[in-house]
Amino acid sequence: MGPMSPMTSPSAPLGPDGRLLFATRALRMFSYGFLSVVLVLYLAGLGFSEGHIGLLLTLTLVGDVLVSLWITLHADRLGRRRMLILGSALMLMAGVPFALSGDFTVLVLAATVGVISPSGNEVGPFLAIEQAALSQVLPEARRTGVFAWYHLAGAFATALGALAGGWTAQALQAAGLSPVASYRALVYAYAAMGLVLAVLFTGVSGAVEAPPSSVVAGRLGLHASSGVVFRLSALFSLDAFAGGFVIQSLVAYWFHRRFGVEPGLLGSIFFAANLLAGLSALYAVRLAAKIGLIRTMVFTHIPSNVLLILVPLMPNLPLAIGVLLLRFSISQMDVPTRQAYTMQAVAPDERSAAAGVTGIARTTGAAISPVLAGPMFALPALAGLPFFLAGGLKLLYDLLLYRSFKASDAGAPKSERAQVPEWHNRVVNPPTHPRRFPWPPARSLVPPFGPPPCWRPRSCPRPPRRRPPRWASSTSAPWATPAGPTSTTWAEGRWRPTSRARWPPASWRTCPRVPMRSGSSARWPREAPRSSSPPPSAT
Repeated sequence: MGPMSPMTSPSAPLGPDGRLLFATRALRMFSYGFLSVVLVLYLAGLGFSEGHIGLLLTLTLVGDVLVSLWITLHADRLGRRRMLILGSALMLMAGVPFALSGDFTVLVLAATVGVISPSGNEVGPFLAIEQAALSQVLPEARRTGVFAWYHLAGAFATALGALAGGWTAQALQAAGLSPVASYRALVYAYAAMGLVLAVLFTGVSGAVEAPPSSVVAGRLGLHASSGVVFRLSALFSLDAFAGGFVIQSLVAYWFHRRFGVEPGLLGSIFFAANLLAGLSALYAVRLAAKIGLIRTMVFTHIPSNVLLILVPLMPNLPLAIGVLLLRFSISQMDVPTRQAYTMQAVAPDERSAAAGVTGIARTTGAAISPVLAGPMFALPALAGLPFFLAGGLKLLYDLLLYRSFKASDAGAPKSERAQVPEWHNRVVNPPTHPRRFPWPPARSLVPPFGPPPCWRPRSCPRPPRRRPPRWASSTSAPWATPAGPTSTTWAEGRWRPTSRARWPPASWRTCPRVPMRSGSSARWPREAPRSSSPPPSAT
């Protein structure tokens, strides 16, 4: 094997494309952060009710789903750089109508066609394309760590944006502007940020583009990995549906209605929350190296969901802020591990499509819940119900994820995980139980040099061990066959027949098998020929 190229070396730097993608991620999340703190307050200042606000937020996320679906599925074919520039233009198209118009219909159209984030989290096509681009220039060993720093850069930018948005709005109000006018200035800044991102994305080189592939992709841009991607998408959509009840804009509105918190203090609260969330991503890297990606996702997510349920139960503002910050300190440890696991489970030419499908599934789930949470926040008696629903559904997601994918976890014991990445097998996904015996040979595990490994179902009996030669004594035959479906018994230094059973047993020869690729032969290990003479050492 030749020397590694600088792009694939485990210690290779990010390069200019990686640094540029980190910078655009930071600027985009900064704009998401300062808008999410004041967006619901701005809509309420325009005279919309809580029900209309929830409907508008839902339609905003639905529009992001449709636009992102088309962009991410065509990014590998039309060019990732072009699609990133198009997404930046959609940010500009959403921000300008929001700032200029107060008509509900105009805002719905702008939110549906454009890209706007009511939660402060990533929306639109950017995350899926940037993950695929970073995976293109990084080796697998560095992927989880780089994704952690990638998430950390976004979390820090979101925190700074929330702090800047809250205190900027309060400073403008202190200078004499009305609350609506101060919030509108931040909407204009959001539109301007879309223009800046479009200019920056023109500097991305062709090294981030998808490699050519001879495999015909399916309707969603997937071929071999469609099964695992659809299963992950279903679980991620459940998690996002739960998180949609407590998006950052609605939580900021809840603090404002429950405790009368001003915009400046709201910005400080979510600055600290996003800062802690970003730092937790770094801890996830070291933890994932010890216990695996899936276990890191589940074991850190469960306590954070319990803390989320406790937030509305706090009697005063300091305790509510403390529990919320404690929850954010561990709530985002699943983000880099989730991204790394998705990129690891699919083929290289499916990464953009896989990240797009899973991201769109999350956005779809998050788009449904705000319209249900809006009326709940309007009633003081039901204001805490969204927190309970979000925490309970997220706990259900954690249990289902662990049950479905614990066996394929990269950090699990070898006896509990599949031996081959799922995208290697073009027929069936590897089962979650270990192989009974090493057959076919190990060389067939590496496509395209042989078929996928042969797996025996648990219902098949274990094949008996090879019989020792006739000359062997009982002391020199530690491999002697234990009690089982054999035709002879080792006794008094030789084999004595015990039954007329055929060798090998019929249940072993007719054991059902998982179908392998066409052209492969169904070979089974045979009994080694008996030796009629002792070895030289025995004479």
